[in-house]
Amino acid sequence: MINSLNTEAEKERICDVARLLQQAAQPIRILKSLQWEPQIKANFLAKNATELPQVHYEVFDPQPVLEQIREARRRIFPSSSRIDQWLDRQSYCLEWEAQMLANVGNPAFLAYGRQAYGDPTTPHS
Repeated sequence: MINSLNTEAEKERICDVARLLQQAAQPIRILKSLQWEPQIKANFLAKNATELPQVHYEVFDPQPVLEQIREARRRIFPSSSRIDQWLDRQSYCLEWEAQMLANVGNPAFLAYGRQAYGDPTTPHS
């Protein structure tokens, strides 16, 4: 296992992993995916926000994202360096976010969200 950033091969490996994770992150747009159409939002507010509207969310297929993450993880050596540890953590966050989008409207959405972001009582650094 290589743990020195002094080699060109190591630098290239890290850049490749970062590129794979960046590509995997592209389709993950949680807030945009959950955003209500302007008319639905306006109707909700016009009724004094007394009842939630029926909203249909676009189905998200996490498989392409998960495949890219798996490919990135094959190149990550978590015990090698702090950079690899950080890349490994990022890969898990992306996986949980992709699973969140795949589970909009299900209890699993909240479970994956807690894994990715914690809950209101989770301390943040």
